[in-house]
Amino acid sequence: MILAPIPTNNIPAFMLDPTPVEYRISVSCLKEEMSNNQQTFICLTDYAMTSQRTALKNRISELDNLCDNWDMYDAIAPSKEVIKNAYRLLDKVINDGYVAINAEDIAPTPYGSIVMDFANERGLVSVEIGKAEIGFFTEFVDGNDSASDGIETDFRSIPDSLKKAFDILYDEQRSISA
Repeated sequence: MILAPIPTNNIPAFMLDPTPVEYRISVSCLKEEMSNNQQTFICLTDYAMTSQRTALKNRISELDNLCDNWDMYDAIAPSKEVIKNAYRLLDKVINDGYVAINAEDIAPTPYGSIVMDFANERGLVSVEIGKAEIGFFTEFVDGNDSASDGIETDFRSIPDSLKKAFDILYDEQRSISA
């Protein structure tokens, strides 16, 4: 495998965010025989860039493609506003250092909202994102749980009660791995 600098002029802007990112670059080579006994290798470069932030944003993008009745039981697809709010909250959560989420921990609800489950050895904070409100509940190992329904927010900041829940989950020690 050959590692080389990646030219940034052909990479989408969302992949160039300033957070630490792991890049996985694979190079596939096809051998082609030439008639004059020389060999030429045609290299096709596959920039398979992976980062947690990109994977999470891709998951939200997938939810944007859902249609009503996506579960065959009359579920409502997340609206463009809910999708936009999910992106905003995700950016805020990651920028504030709260991570512990995988792409599979982001899911649609049948009501048109999106749920993000943040979990680690201390417990769970499950956040539901709607058009103008956010709700959450916690399941902490120590049993000191809380919940909140329908907090109005602009999704550019984390409501104080949710921030307190994240602080308990992360024990006020934040490490960014996105």
